[in-house]
Amino acid sequence: MLTSLTEKQINAINEWIVPIGKYKGKKFIEMSVDKEYCKWYITILDNDKYKNNDKIKEYLVKILVQ
Repeated sequence: MLTSLTEKQINAINEWIVPIGKYKGKKFIEMSVDKEYCKWYITILDNDKYKNNDKIKEYLVKILVQ
């Protein structure tokens, strides 16, 4: 179960760099405007090679429900 992200955590994730896909090299805040891409990215996070998966998933879910 995902825990609730703090505003500080959200602000930090906003500044992280997207490692893959069409937003590679851009910040998560830039990626967050593309809802379909966010949905796709969530499916990619099941791969163990990506760090902080739970926090990123929670961040993207928050983006999608806004």
